[in-house]
Amino acid sequence: MSKKKTSRTTQRHRSLDVVFEADEKGLIEEEALLDLLAQRRTLSTAQVPIGDFGCELVEAFAKNIDNIDTILEAASEDWALSRMNVVDRSILRVGAAELIVVGTDRATVASQWASLARELSTQRSVGFVMGVLNRVADIRAAELGQEAPRKRESEAAAGMAQGEAQTLAASAINREHVEPTAALGTEFAASLSEEMEGSTVE
Repeated sequence: MSKKKTSRTTQRHRSLDVVFEADEKGLIEEEALLDLLAQRRTLSTAQVPIGDFGCELVEAFAKNIDNIDTILEAASEDWALSRMNVVDRSILRVGAAELIVVGTDRATVASQWASLARELSTQRSVGFVMGVLNRVADIRAAELGQEAPRKRESEAAAGMAQGEAQTLAASAINREHVEPTAALGTEFAASLSEEMEGSTVE
């Protein structure tokens, strides 16, 4: 017995319907895709029409088409977008948009869109979709994380340099105070010795 779909799962399916239709009609361009989405909000053959979350997913893709397609091409080196069947291509596009733009966690995105691939495409597509979306997540994580480590390393190096400078400064100050004091002590001891010798002679 199949599990009952959640509201978000249903809305993922509705967003896929819109992107799939746009691809079939050659409307993969921001303005044309958003116009089609507006039509589907008021006129749809689906039992459950597209709602807010479904619209958010379509808009996330429509407003970032070039960026998302570029990342997908990088994540699927051996299989260009143009060679994929329309269902798999549409699944990956909306799945990547949910991951990159909407910010849903990797595990949820990979699982949910792989389930739609199982339902709407082929069994081979399930592993393919999961693999590509996981690589998209890796690429995105690298893009977001590559500056942070360098910044932390730079700050750490600066902190070490500052600490060394402070240590050297403190050492120099100590020498300035200790060395004259030692010299004065030597002079005092010599003077005291002379006085004692004089007293003994008398």
